Amino acid sequence: MKAVRSMSEGKYIKVDVYSVDREVILSSKNYSIEGNRIILKGDHLPKMEHKAVIKAVGYLEDGIVMMEGKVTISTEMQINIEILDKQEKEDRRQSIKVRTEFRSRILKAYRSGKSRKGLLINEEMEARDISIGGICFYSNRIFLKGQIIYLEFNQGKTPFVLEAEVVRKEQEKVKRGYKYRYGCRFINMTNHQQEIICEYIFKKELENYKKIATDR
Repeated sequence: MKAVRSMSEGKYIKVDVYSVDREVILSSKNYSIEGNRIILKGDHLPKMEHKAVIKAVGYLEDGIVMMEGKVTISTEMQINIEILDKQEKEDRRQSIKVRTEFRSRILKAYRSGKSRKGLLINEEMEARDISIGGICFYSNRIFLKGQIIYLEFNQGKTPFVLEAEVVRKEQEKVKRGYKYRYGCRFINMTNHQQEIICEYIFKKELENYKKIATDR
């Protein structure tokens, strides 16, 4: 994996560190960046093995950056991580898309460019896959490309409402009880919403991997 260029282009609100098994190791706002190295500081930091491979997520005001690196220093007061690979912020919609099957509801919809006063929907949907940038789901409701919808994300500790734009509509050919499949991109997401979805994606990715391993 080739080294990345300097990461000084943006300041993260915080940095989350995960193990390769997608388990949360730590979450910190106390950090500094030197070249391709992130230096996390604090008291009673978890001990990490030298050269352990980790995943990291840097949260910006308007998006996230996915990273992979290895631990070079680990003490109770400081952890140094050399970043080996980093996705650009504008590419985040292409990162870590996972299959999922949770059911939720579309609460509201309105036409793009129209009044924010929308049509109450309260329609069931079933998610097919999800990423930081968007979601694919099944529904019997007719939506149009460019339409804005509000859907409930109920896979965290506290459900919250996501705003999304319909970018793709397909007739569903598989007999699943739904007529249509929609691809949507998330818009106006908060940093907290991105964080919860990212945690869910990592958790679901691990569950899917374990299921495949078991089925073998």
